[in-house]
This record gives sequence, structure tokens and C-alpha cells, in this order.
Amino acid sequence: MASLFGLRNLFVGGKVYDSAKEGQTASISDIWGDDYALIFKKNEGSTTGGGLGRILRWDAMTQESDTLQYREEQVAGDIFRVEEYADEKVFDASYGHLLKVDV
Repeated sequence: MASLFGLRNLFVGGKVYDSAKEGQTASISDIWGDDYALIFKKNEGSTTGGGLGRILRWDAMTQESDTLQYREEQVAGDIFRVEEYADEKVFDASYGHLLKVDV
């Protein structure tokens, strides 16, 4: 597919999510089926270069550190809890196309 469309990169996605309603048993579903491919323009680092979207990262809203270390004697080890605040945002859908590849 990369050579067919003249693409430099080909990424294969396989993410899932829990589609069950609140209080029901987990129901794992694909984000999109294996009969679709997403072709998109990747932004190469510039904030003005255009592209499908970005991953936005920010610091915690508190003065506390994003990394917390404490001792857990039950396992005789140190615990390091790290938090990351991030969200994916589509900025311009015209830079991407969901292509049906299964007939």
C-alpha cells in the first residue's frame, strides 16, 4: 500500500476500546474495522505546517510532581507512579481520508 500511494511511512493500527454501557460487563471493540485504512498527512513538527491532528500534552494542574515515589513493604520494593496528561485532537479532517479496502 505504501508504494501504491507513494507513502514514506505505513502505520498499522490495532487499538480497541470498551464499548459496554456503564455497569455492564466489558465488551472490547475495534476503533475501526480491519477493512479500512486511514491515509493522512503527518505534521513534521511545525505548528503551522498543517496536518490531520496532534497529541496535546500538558502539566498537572497542581504544584505537585507528576512522579510520585513511595516504599511498599509488602513487595519489598519502591513504587514509582508517573502520570501523563495527554489528548489526541483532530484539527483539520481534510488532511486525512478513511479508505475502504475490503470488498
